[in-house]
Amino acid sequence: MPRILRIAIIAALTPVVLALLVTSVFAIDRATDGGEILGSVRVVDVDLGGLTEEEARAELAELEYRLALDPIPVVIEGEEIELHPWEVGFSIDEEALLAQAMAFGRDGGLMDQIRWWYSNLGGGPETVLDVGGTWDPTYLEYFMDRWELQTIDDPPFEGNVDVVGTTPAPVYPRQGTGIDREATRELVEASLFDLDRPAVVVPTTVRRPLLTREDVDSAVEDAERLLAGPVELTRIVPEVRVEIPVEVLAESLDAEIVGAPANPSIRLYFQLTPLLEYIDPLRADLESDPVDARIVIRPDETPTIIPGRNALLIDDAQLDDAVMAAARSVTRSGFFPFRDGDEPEVTTADAEALGIRELLYRARTFYSNCCDEKTRNRVHNIKLIAEAVDGHIVMPGETFSLNEHVGRRTEEKGYRAAGAIIGNEVYCCDHPENIGGGVSQFTTTLYNAVFFSGLEDIEHTPHTLYFPRYPEAREATLGFPSPDLVFRNNTENAVLIDTEADDSSVTVRFYGDNGGIDVEAGLSSRRDFTEPQEVFEPDESIDPGDQEVVDEGDQGWTVTVFRTITYPDGEETVESWVWRYRPFNKVIAVHPCELPEEHEEYDPAIQCPVAVPNILNLSVADARAALTAVGLSLEQGEPVPTDQDDLVGTVFSQSPDPGAFQDLDEPVVVRVRVAAGG
Repeated sequence: MPRILRIAIIAALTPVVLALLVTSVFAIDRATDGGEILGSVRVVDVDLGGLTEEEARAELAELEYRLALDPIPVVIEGEEIELHPWEVGFSIDEEALLAQAMAFGRDGGLMDQIRWWYSNLGGGPETVLDVGGTWDPTYLEYFMDRWELQTIDDPPFEGNVDVVGTTPAPVYPRQGTGIDREATRELVEASLFDLDRPAVVVPTTVRRPLLTREDVDSAVEDAERLLAGPVELTRIVPEVRVEIPVEVLAESLDAEIVGAPANPSIRLYFQLTPLLEYIDPLRADLESDPVDARIVIRPDETPTIIPGRNALLIDDAQLDDAVMAAARSVTRSGFFPFRDGDEPEVTTADAEALGIRELLYRARTFYSNCCDEKTRNRVHNIKLIAEAVDGHIVMPGETFSLNEHVGRRTEEKGYRAAGAIIGNEVYCCDHPENIGGGVSQFTTTLYNAVFFSGLEDIEHTPHTLYFPRYPEAREATLGFPSPDLVFRNNTENAVLIDTEADDSSVTVRFYGDNGGIDVEAGLSSRRDFTEPQEVFEPDESIDPGDQEVVDEGDQGWTVTVFRTITYPDGEETVESWVWRYRPFNKVIAVHPCELPEEHEEYDPAIQCPVAVPNILNLSVADARAALTAVGLSLEQGEPVPTDQDDLVGTVFSQSPDPGAFQDLDEPVVVRVRVAAGG
């Protein structure tokens, strides 16, 4: 290749090579800048060049913090005070500043960026960003109002209404020296974004009030209407009626200028403090605690929910508005302000969720007789245990134990001694285990409600002896700690137990929703009969050798109770319980001395009394011998005179009479005939 051609080619390629070289270096530089701010960028006194985005954001946040805390000197009428920028809502737009800083050297196309990069290889000129930012001039109005009151001797006054006693009086407007507000706003704004914080010398001007005497007079007339008489605050539920006297209204009434400085007006209002001081002594009568939702039973035996209610509290914050509304009304009356407090433990929703919708079963049993002392105690005990169970709710899946719920029946709880079955005997009424006797009738009534409601029978025990007043084998007794009555609510809804006991019967009703099942009871024939046994009871009125049948007794037997549950889909389940009744004993009364040795009251020291022989007209010796023969002794009483010599020395009378029974340690007293005048 000719030399001239080679030179031409090299000359042509050199700019290309240089361009490629510059582009490569630019690419390497950009690849290693790590997202930093390019060039020299400053905001106020903060240098952002070379910082990452997060580092720059932190520096700007620190700048905002310093600017917000650095006070602005404010001079009013020669007096210097301070205004902190944060007090007027000062803030800088950190994200906007950050976006501007990150854009340097990255705007435009590739060639634009390469040109910027090349021109700034030696550092380039510094770029200063305007800090910018925002603040809220409305906050400054508050400070200017305060500055006028604190530092200006003759500030303008827009007028007001004063209350003397119970009579409103006018306070008329007057002109005065005021702050030139527009100029002050401009000065403050300039100082907010100047780190040197130049002092703001507040300009003042003569300012005339915008309100007129007529405006004040109109406000006085309005105040007179507000104080024209007492006001009454009422409420229907709960029933509340509170009268607030004029004197309290006058103490509470106040006025303020609103809408200043552009559009001022006089606003009348009632201060809360005097009103609350008047209401506070009434608070206990006006407020109420939460009221639980309740399920009550209507006369047609339908359960109904009485809604719960939150605690009712006086709404202190609304009292002034309520008084104002009443004072402006034609009747000078209005609603008493209340607010809701705490919810009740049982809300209306809670009560509805129980699912107590209908009567499941009503069980009732009657007392056998009325109304001797023994029966009165028994009925008293039934009423007491029924009251203890009344209103109890058994939740779904929950097990209910009558003994656990009521506890031991004691005299301390008000229970009395009454008849009860203990073992195979019926006792009444001073047996030590008879406190609370009779409650088994309530237990039986409760059990039948369980049975026909289709609830799960966990534990029950019929009486050992059969009483016709109860359904055969479908009954239950109660002791402590056993036997007990225990059932489980196996429905998907709660069960409410409702009880009622009067002087003739006891009733138990179950309410809930058992899914619409149907329950029928069945009873087998009696079988496996057992005969009564003879038992003896002591009776001193029975002569030895004699017996008196007190109770003929009755047979015992075995029987089976069935429960058939039919579900809405037609499916059936059958349950059964077998029970053996013991026979009632045949009770025979005998003299205590003739009790068999196995009797619990047998006492070998008790001797049987003997029949007194007839010793009338016998000589004393023969009479003594006759008594001694049967184990008795003779004792002479007052003699009896006689004029029949053949009868002298014979027995005239005896006590006890012949044939009567006499204890061996008691003598037979006789009167013996003696000669008359002898």
